[in-house]
Amino acid sequence: PITIQNPLSNMLKNQLGGNTDSDGIGSDTGGVGGGTGDMVKSMADSFLSSQSTIFEYDLSQAKSMNSSLLFPMAMLWFLHFKMGQVQPLFFQTASGVKDFIMSPLFQVYALGRNLERPFRNRKLEEMQKQQEELSAQKGEGGDLSTKDDDGDDDDDDNNDDDE
Repeated sequence: PITIQNPLSNMLKNQLGGNTDSDGIGSDTGGVGGGTGDMVKSMADSFLSSQSTIFEYDLSQAKSMNSSLLFPMAMLWFLHFKMGQVQPLFFQTASGVKDFIMSPLFQVYALGRNLERPFRNRKLEEMQKQQEELSAQKGEGGDLSTKDDDGDDDDDDNNDDDE
């Protein structure tokens, strides 16, 4: 069996896990009701994670891939039959084939690769990485203003160009 965890469970664990002393008693309550954080953490863990077999997980992924095709198909129908556009048909066909070949289920069952489940969400990981980089820049007091070719701000009063 595999355990599928919601990304919110890690955030909740981090938020609840930071307020305990070395003896395990909550520091914010002064020792009164120190076990409630653990109870809330275990309840959130049970709601935000679930156990599943590999077959059930793969079926749920296939169903979610199927349901994610409905909106693009409706949009293509509208663009082609109502607006007379042909180019989106070519784009969607090429994009659909690429997505199908890159999908983890195709890689596991057709190509015979052994991928770890639950499958990694690369888009989510990239977004988290960008978020961490932005927060690191803000934490360093990094200047987010744009610089032009001569190294100073874009809104300079004197022009270096001779006219």
